[in-house]
Amino acid sequence: MYYEEHPALAGLFDASRNMNLHPLTEEELRFANFLFLHLRASFGAKNARIHTLPEQVAEDWGQIFGHPAIRVAWAKMKSLHDRRFVAVVEAYENQAAVKM
Repeated sequence: MYYEEHPALAGLFDASRNMNLHPLTEEELRFANFLFLHLRASFGAKNARIHTLPEQVAEDWGQIFGHPAIRVAWAKMKSLHDRRFVAVVEAYENQAAVKM
């Protein structure tokens, strides 16, 4: 809901965004980090067998990490996450890069 109520965040999911001309704002970076924390919580719940991820999670995460602003935000924030989660995200990120 927060994303829908804040149109300034739309640039996070602009596949043609030029990051040199339009660098991340603090608001975008903060929202992207909330997104990463949500993905991390889902990953943790799956590993704890509390929750199962949807069958299309690879496509979903691949699409998310297919956006330039999200990739830049991840590069800035990934040092705050554990190695196992970083490896999973980077697998999806690399999958998105291959499809581009």
